[in-house]
Amino acid sequence: MGDYLRPPRRRRRRRRRRRRRPRPPRYYNSGSSVDPPCPPGSRAYRVQPGDTLYLIARRLNTTVDRLRMLNPGVDPTNLGVGDIICVPEV
Repeated sequence: MGDYLRPPRRRRRRRRRRRRRPRPPRYYNSGSSVDPPCPPGSRAYRVQPGDTLYLIARRLNTTVDRLRMLNPGVDPTNLGVGDIICVPEV
């Protein structure tokens, strides 16, 4: 009787529910007519792929220091595509 081997037990796989990450609020989407709070003499600019503060400053004939003054809360090394920054009016 000891020669009989029982087949291995099958384990049930549990399905894990994928937790969805909450999306950050989209304050200034393209369909919105709301402008970001830019100081007088400046306007809103949406960051495009490949943009850096240096390239934006060069394109708009201004300086990186001026852009940093207009956007104190923006990290210049971590600009995201679609971010809204304030740029001086041309």
